[in-house]
Amino acid sequence: MNVLARIKQCALLRQVRFTLKAAEERVSDDLTELEVLESLVNATDIDKRIRSTASNRQRQREYLYIIKAPTTRGEIVYTKGKLVNENGVLTYYLLVSAKLVN
Repeated sequence: MNVLARIKQCALLRQVRFTLKAAEERVSDDLTELEVLESLVNATDIDKRIRSTASNRQRQREYLYIIKAPTTRGEIVYTKGKLVNENGVLTYYLLVSAKLVN
């Protein structure tokens, strides 16, 4: 399964976690969690894949996926997140950023 399909599956199953920063950005832009999930499900592609520079990485290569996609109301949401595997099993999609595109 490709990466975008895996991210959409996590969104549909509500297997998405927000970091404190992502939750604050979401609230600041008056977005609901559902609108962020809608945006992920509505995505047609991944805008960019970047290598994580976080110092607390557990693996050598860890990628963050940037997605810009609309909610059902047509507002474009910017998200940045990573797929999290625990013991080799895809567990959830962790959002480190979730905000409206200006």
